[in-house]
Amino acid sequence: MIKALIRRLNGNPFTRELIMIPIIFVRDMMWASRNRSFIRDGRQGLKQFKDIHRGKRCFIIGNGPSLSPNDLEKIRGEYSFAANRIYDIYPKTEWGPTYYGVQDFYVLREITKEIEDAEDRAEARFIVSNRPEYMCETMKQDPKNHFFYLGSCLSENRPIKFAADFSKTVGNGWTITYALIQLAVYMGFSEIYLMGVDHSYEKFIDEKGNFDVRLHMASHFEGARPYRNLRVNNVPHKRGPLYVSTKAYEKAEAYSRSHGVQIYNCTRGGCLETFERKCLENVLQ
Repeated sequence: MIKALIRRLNGNPFTRELIMIPIIFVRDMMWASRNRSFIRDGRQGLKQFKDIHRGKRCFIIGNGPSLSPNDLEKIRGEYSFAANRIYDIYPKTEWGPTYYGVQDFYVLREITKEIEDAEDRAEARFIVSNRPEYMCETMKQDPKNHFFYLGSCLSENRPIKFAADFSKTVGNGWTITYALIQLAVYMGFSEIYLMGVDHSYEKFIDEKGNFDVRLHMASHFEGARPYRNLRVNNVPHKRGPLYVSTKAYEKAEAYSRSHGVQIYNCTRGGCLETFERKCLENVLQ
């Protein structure tokens, strides 16, 4: 009965804004207070990465359907960032990311042990610190792992923040790609190229309103496995599920241009038009 009431309140934009968002905000603050030592230590550990790649270029890899092992082979030796189950593509390529990240709480809960076992190529990993209870103990103790605190984004109507200091609170754009862009800027990269960011996951819900794994996996590279615990975002969408992430990319574009950073989209196809497009082959010449 209580769960049904919460679903009804969450499903209506008016009651979501008026009732549920304040409740969720208080809940998040309680979690942060309970885990403050872990969060504080994570923030402190991130400071070592400030400007360590000043003036360099990097590639941020999305897990969209356009991503191919052949393209990843072309950027071997380049600085790169990747996320989530990117390691599902490892058997098909010798490439590996320099840095790895995950920010979705429920994805983290599902793959926390997988990351420790399967993600063996990144030099450093960046894990969302808000819910340490979702991490296996090995992940918490692994010196390769570093922990960032993700800010709230509870409504599509509220402005998106860009973290000038990644060691504090990271802006939430409902996509790990946005967090990785903020991390790359914090590290001092002046040219950022996106690959596999198709930005086309428009619909995961079938005609009956249920989460459809097939629709979800159609938005990922070939061979990527589905998530069992992934939840459909329960924030009511008036403008579509890509609205917030699009706003986040627009914020990244505005921030980067005003701070001497250039972001380009090297994705083959896809629907992301916020950033200037460039051909990967031309970039690598």
